[in-house]
Amino acid sequence: MRREYLSKLEVLDLENNGLMGSVPPIIGTLNHLKSLSLHSNNLNDSLSIEGISSCAGLFKLSDLEELDIRGNGIDGNLPPSFNNLTSLCTLDVSENNFKGTIPSSLFSSLKLLQYISLYHNTFEGSFDFTSLFNLSKLEVFELGGDNKNLKVETENSTSQILLFQLRVFRLSKCVLNEESQVIPSFLSNQYELRVVDLRNNGIIGDIPTWLLVNNSKLESFSLSGNQLRGPLTFELNAKHAYMKHFGISSNLIQGEIPPDIGSILPNLQALNMLGN
Repeated sequence: MRREYLSKLEVLDLENNGLMGSVPPIIGTLNHLKSLSLHSNNLNDSLSIEGISSCAGLFKLSDLEELDIRGNGIDGNLPPSFNNLTSLCTLDVSENNFKGTIPSSLFSSLKLLQYISLYHNTFEGSFDFTSLFNLSKLEVFELGGDNKNLKVETENSTSQILLFQLRVFRLSKCVLNEESQVIPSFLSNQYELRVVDLRNNGIIGDIPTWLLVNNSKLESFSLSGNQLRGPLTFELNAKHAYMKHFGISSNLIQGEIPPDIGSILPNLQALNMLGN
């Protein structure tokens, strides 16, 4: 690619092309780029060594709205320079080899973010989820995979007002709210959820069927691999027609399955309750 012929380029999709090694340096010179997809290649550069890495130019693309680098072998820490991408709406770095901490300030300047996927990396340390509360446009947040050494706190006292309404919330296989082990309380103020995945987090308490009441279009509900107790109960005359996948396996559930569960969840395709 020659820069002089691409100076007006706004969309670049190099998905699934078998690219290897480093991100092509020329990409960092495409100043009008709005959408960049490099997912499902074999890139193995590091974003951490910003002055040396060929990825460094990415953080100068101030017009970039969509960045998708999922499904590569990119490693290192998530650099604070992500904050330079102030036009960013979509950030997908899932299925890579990122490690280290997730700085709570990482997204502080990215007020337009709608979609964040950090899924299937190997993060550790502590992450304060309340640092995202001021992202008013956020609809999708995904963090999970092999993060057994990552502590995520959603209950830190904060003066910040929760501004977003999520559609997808995936937070699995980490140490969630280490001291209290409670389900994130901010979820009680969410009303547009379609997917909730909180598997393997050690959560205690009752099954939060109130999530189905508050989110009438919820389609997927997965809290398997926790320490939830008590019977499975629904509100009187409940009917959750959008629910397709309901998983509460490997918990401490007792009692009988509600005999009218077929009418409560009339479009259910998968029910997983093994190991209770």
